[in-house]
Amino acid sequence: MKKILFLSILIMAGCESGPDKTDSGMKSKAVFPDVPAHGSMKYVTGIGQANPPLRSYKQIYRGKIQVTHLVRFYRETMPTHGWKEVSSHGDDPVLTTFQKNQEECEVRVETTPSQETIVTIAIGYKG
Repeated sequence: MKKILFLSILIMAGCESGPDKTDSGMKSKAVFPDVPAHGSMKYVTGIGQANPPLRSYKQIYRGKIQVTHLVRFYRETMPTHGWKEVSSHGDDPVLTTFQKNQEECEVRVETTPSQETIVTIAIGYKG
């Protein structure tokens, strides 16, 4: 009986993982419901503290989407989640900063030398 319980716990623990890295749907790739992920980008990693009310978190996505398309995506979708754009700088990389309540979200979009696009999202206290 103990062996069955132990195996059940191991199986259930294995089911709890990060976002699905291969799913093309936007909702399952977004780490937070109010910080969208473009459906064509692949989730790479995320690190930090995700406990409300303040988050300190960095997440990275990779793909082959043009920088201008991704910048437009974030400028259009972040406000629908309550974020206000406060600044945007550069062409490649582009750093766009959003604020919401006591948090700040920086979205950096850039092209690598191999023509891959990287999106780095950093959320933290705006203090």
